[in-house]
Amino acid sequence: MDEWSTPQPFFDLLNHEFHFTLDPCATPANAKCPTFITKEQDALSIPWPPGNAFINPPYGPHGQSLLQWIRRTLYEHSAQSRTAVILLPVRADTSWWQFCTEATEIRFMRNRLYFTNAHRTLRAPFATCLWIFKPLTTLPKGNPLITSLTLPKHTRGWLPNTNSDSPTSAPALLTTTHTTLTTPPPEEQAS
Repeated sequence: MDEWSTPQPFFDLLNHEFHFTLDPCATPANAKCPTFITKEQDALSIPWPPGNAFINPPYGPHGQSLLQWIRRTLYEHSAQSRTAVILLPVRADTSWWQFCTEATEIRFMRNRLYFTNAHRTLRAPFATCLWIFKPLTTLPKGNPLITSLTLPKHTRGWLPNTNSDSPTSAPALLTTTHTTLTTPPPEEQAS
């Protein structure tokens, strides 16, 4: 079952920044936005309503559907000139990862998120990141801003009954590193 909900405090921080109105990967029980699309409605095959979108796609076995979700997010971002934020596992060795250069920004989480389904909350067994697609950006295409985030436990979805640690009093969201990758001019690449 791939229906693991994004931690609400983590979503709330992102929502404060991006003002989401659409969750295309939701169930009525875990929808994060007022407008949402369920698996039965199939967000991969229908037009998305207008508004900024938060996408936490089902990761599935071997990430088979992730490429479809990334392509759909790119299409909806371009067609609607919307901000779209997609939460993904960090898997740079996969074929779909090549699309990361289409993002305006990539935010790597330095800590693991805790996801919840109908029965339990579990720490993700993998690192996660956000690919952020913003309209009307001044960054050159193919040159995303790379950001690393440290999130306190309460923001990552940590619950006191999941382990013996206690919540921290760190700020809700701490940006620790900003890096912009640049490609050298062709004359420098030749050497």
